[in-house]
Amino acid sequence: MSDHRGEIVIIDDAELVVRVLRKALEGQGWNVRSANSGAAGVAEVRRQRPDVVISDLHMPDMNGHQVIEALHRSDRQLPIILLSSDAELSAVLGAVRRGAFDYVLKSDLGNLSAAVERAHAYSKQASGGPSGDLEPALDALRLRLVELENAALRSQDGDMLRRFDAVKTAAAAVASAGGQTWD
Repeated sequence: MSDHRGEIVIIDDAELVVRVLRKALEGQGWNVRSANSGAAGVAEVRRQRPDVVISDLHMPDMNGHQVIEALHRSDRQLPIILLSSDAELSAVLGAVRRGAFDYVLKSDLGNLSAAVERAHAYSKQASGGPSGDLEPALDALRLRLVELENAALRSQDGDMLRRFDAVKTAAAAVASAGGQTWD
């Protein structure tokens, strides 16, 4: 049995970002693979499905939205976290609309660990595997949903608010399936 918590693929054309993320995530017990372009990342994920994908939004060959679309064609349940230095609300909402599991700013990588935990819990639940104690992941998900909902409220985006309601309903179903409660 492996000592690793799970498998993560990092897709980013910036070697320094990959090295920093790899060191941090491996230090937390994750097994990390990486690719230096969108196309190479899609190929790496298709070679062996990870639990979580972390992709840069802006890359020369394929942007993060295209990575999401390519990977979700064959696996809609694969959680993909987008990384970017773009803090514009439109970029965040665009990523979520295209199927990003989460959006983390490169200037605020402290949020990445919590995003990875949530994504991993979701991945295990979606694949029917053991998810362990979901409560910490659900707590983090609750906080992140409040942040994103507040951003949508500030933007007055009714469609996004309806999507958040659907996400909350789905989160409650995941919690219930895992024997947890959703407040």
